[in-house]
Amino acid sequence: MRSHSIFALLALAAAVPAGGQAPGTAPLVLNLPLSTRAAALGNAWVTGRDDDVLFYNPAQLVGSRGGFNTTVARYGPSATLGALTASFTGGPLTLGWGVQAVTYSIAANTPYPFTPEVLMHSGSVDALALVAAVGGAMTFKGFKIGVAGKYAEDRLSSQVGIAGAAGYREHGTFLGDVGVSHPLVGGVAGLAVQNIGRGWTDGSQKVDVPLQGSLGWSVTRQAGQLDLGFATQLTARKGWLSPGGGVELGYGWIEGYSAAVRAGVRRPESNSERPFGFGGTFNADRLTLDYAMQFLDGMRAAHRLTVRWR
Repeated sequence: MRSHSIFALLALAAAVPAGGQAPGTAPLVLNLPLSTRAAALGNAWVTGRDDDVLFYNPAQLVGSRGGFNTTVARYGPSATLGALTASFTGGPLTLGWGVQAVTYSIAANTPYPFTPEVLMHSGSVDALALVAAVGGAMTFKGFKIGVAGKYAEDRLSSQVGIAGAAGYREHGTFLGDVGVSHPLVGGVAGLAVQNIGRGWTDGSQKVDVPLQGSLGWSVTRQAGQLDLGFATQLTARKGWLSPGGGVELGYGWIEGYSAAVRAGVRRPESNSERPFGFGGTFNADRLTLDYAMQFLDGMRAAHRLTVRWR
């Protein structure tokens, strides 16, 4: 199982110093974990297995659990995220779609691009960040291959000062993702390139999208009546690396009923975020509840819940 490599990566992620945050990119929603289970597993989801893997590696839509998922997350006194995702199989293709949007408010002098900790505060300016995606995947010669197209946007209801510029009301862009995955060393390895596209210019400031590549590996094993899962991932952007990983422990007592707990660490986007995440799952026949907790702006907790129906 080579679990020693997993724990080495977890140790590396925990040892990364707080300094040296990721270069500023936008829209804000692309700098947040976009899966409840991933938020609890160090955001290591490039080999994930639920519909929301569309936002990490569209190749993994093949074999995903399917169904219809709705998510709500509460970050702070004025910040709420909502999400819908679904997938279905049609012939050789597995298709998926999803949309995630977070509403929040900020102080009028908040520098842009925004970092995730702004979600833990409130201000006089209402804002919205959203991403909508559609994707498809198929298997070719043992490899899962997938592509996705998406539209991402930051929107403000009034002006915000940006590095001396006059401000803006909204910015949006069309982006693309490509991914591949394949069985490796008893588990699954995955590679994805995300957010292929252009940013924008506001005044004299050039705003980039978070173009990144992610390489990951995960494995599950039986240990008596327990299910053990391990996931690792390394995400690279220009001038920045983010290792992450997590562990999962599950138990099923009768057919169709099970529960799991998980924990993970990663190198976060900003200095004020903490690297740890925790969560759990409860399955009851066709209903699944996923919960995750992450920490922004010191030890302030953000909570995320997904309701999944198959």
